Amino acid sequence: MIHWSVGIDPKKHKNEDTGRRVVVTDRAPAGWKFTCDGQDTNGYAPAYVTSFIQSANGPQEVRHVIYNAGGTAGGGMRNGFSRITQLGDSQQGHNYRLDCRPEEVSVEFPYGLYEQSGPILALTAVTETKPAPGSIIKNKAKMTMLMLRGTCDSPTLVA
Repeated sequence: MIHWSVGIDPKKHKNEDTGRRVVVTDRAPAGWKFTCDGQDTNGYAPAYVTSFIQSANGPQEVRHVIYNAGGTAGGGMRNGFSRITQLGDSQQGHNYRLDCRPEEVSVEFPYGLYEQSGPILALTAVTETKPAPGSIIKNKAKMTMLMLRGTCDSPTLVA
């Protein structure tokens, strides 16, 4: 199991007035699939959004909430998930739409993103084939017109 996180720069993707909705799409790496089943993550959502926002005590993480371009916090809609029993702070709303399929996870922010927030898309990928020690798993995500790349090194065991 791998947990990926895609950070989104709201200063580049914030303006709802221009009609620029922000869309982030991540395709599962070769040999892997995203899990949309809460049973794989102890009942928690295996893919979710979270925001970091400045508070009096420093940056604070607010899960399942996105701050739109106007700075209004709100929940969103999730599709394609099953067996999510640990709802935590999850709330319905219109600030995002998160779609989960084994081959692809995408999130749309129809009203842009607040530039004083730090939004993140978090994903969980699983495979039936254990990665070889020292192997590198590569992942690509597309954000609007920008392609992002990330890697994860499989641990090398030393006896």
